[in-house]
Amino acid sequence: MARVPRASRLPAGRTATPAVRTPVKRVVPTTNEPDAYKRIFYPPIFDGQKLTAAELPEDYDSKQHKPLRKKDFENEWDYFDYQAGEHERLAEKCAASAEQSRKMGTGPQRKSAKRALKLREQLNALVADLKAEGVDTDALLAETE
Repeated sequence: MARVPRASRLPAGRTATPAVRTPVKRVVPTTNEPDAYKRIFYPPIFDGQKLTAAELPEDYDSKQHKPLRKKDFENEWDYFDYQAGEHERLAEKCAASAEQSRKMGTGPQRKSAKRALKLREQLNALVADLKAEGVDTDALLAETE
């Protein structure tokens, strides 16, 4: 029996050559610095100094520094306390997002609700300005209803 070439055994529309992948576009840095994407380790450890507190240092910037590692801390429990604090902060942020989603709905509802809140803030600012000028805003708003 004659052997059938591999390309002819493929489904219609397919070829034996691998697909060519298109390159992924990289985000262009907004700064003119050549190392805008590079983050450095925190802290620059001199003389064997290590972090002792479980709280984030004041000069730590997550955009500038790489995440803190276990070896950056003097004790292992300090690192785990730091990690617990970070996870609690993230949990609070997620809970706030869930609460906002419950209040405003999802998708187009959220977009409309945010717009309504923004318009309300603008209206309140305008009413405050008019009251400062001596205009009776209650009477004006009562006429429109």
